[in-house]
Amino acid sequence: MKLIDLQVGESLKVTNIIDDKNNIKKRLNDLGITKSVVITIKGFAPFGSPVNISLRGYNLAIDKKYLNNIEGVKVWR
Repeated sequence: MKLIDLQVGESLKVTNIIDDKNNIKKRLNDLGITKSVVITIKGFAPFGSPVNISLRGYNLAIDKKYLNNIEGVKVWR
């Protein structure tokens, strides 16, 4: 499952970050998005991007295109 598939309020435990020619994996790692971190979708901007996510005790606004690169397992709370 990818992070883009979640709705507001749902969480995902990261299992893989897909890298591409733009070195997205390094950018996401620098933001704290690493394997086994739990990410919660807090909200979407009116036109869909950016997306407000919560991880490691802080909120982060990230472009929607990056959500396709984050794979994981849905966390049921």
